[in-house]
Amino acid sequence: MSRTPAQRIKIVAIVIGITLAVIVASAVVAVVVLRGRTVNIRITEQQIQQTLDKEFPITKTYTLIVVNVDVTFANPRVVLEEGSDRIGAGVDWVITLHLRDGPQSYGAAVDVTFGIDFNPETGELFLTDMQFERMDLPGIPARYLSMVQTAATTVAQKVLNVIPVYQLTAEDTKTTIAKLILKGVTVH
Repeated sequence: MSRTPAQRIKIVAIVIGITLAVIVASAVVAVVVLRGRTVNIRITEQQIQQTLDKEFPITKTYTLIVVNVDVTFANPRVVLEEGSDRIGAGVDWVITLHLRDGPQSYGAAVDVTFGIDFNPETGELFLTDMQFERMDLPGIPARYLSMVQTAATTVAQKVLNVIPVYQLTAEDTKTTIAKLILKGVTVH
């Protein structure tokens, strides 16, 4: 039996409606069943490291008083310590001061820790709340040290806090549910 175009449209609309109802009902059931429960998603140190490796090196230029300062971040090293609620990272820096006598570059090593934040709209996890643990700036003349530390701190906070370190995908049910109900993220 052949259906008219109007009948076919009606059948398609019914199928779409039923599909949407099943999806919504599944989401509601998942939220009700999982309310108050913890959903754990394991992200390894290696996964975070691979994500950061794709983003580096990063170079930013800033003007401080009368000196331009280039700060290049390279070679990020992720360290997840047992019992800490923060993500540790080491980053190599090259700081170039553009002085009247010409540019002068200095190597630096910095160890920082981060909290982690979740953007439920994109499903991305971001580093946040950066804290310096160690800043080694060998060879920088004393008269520029304070200025370089200020610039480096400002640049690091602007650059490193906007890099997504992981993105939840819709590949499995657990991740999809987590995106719906996730309220916060902790590091273990």
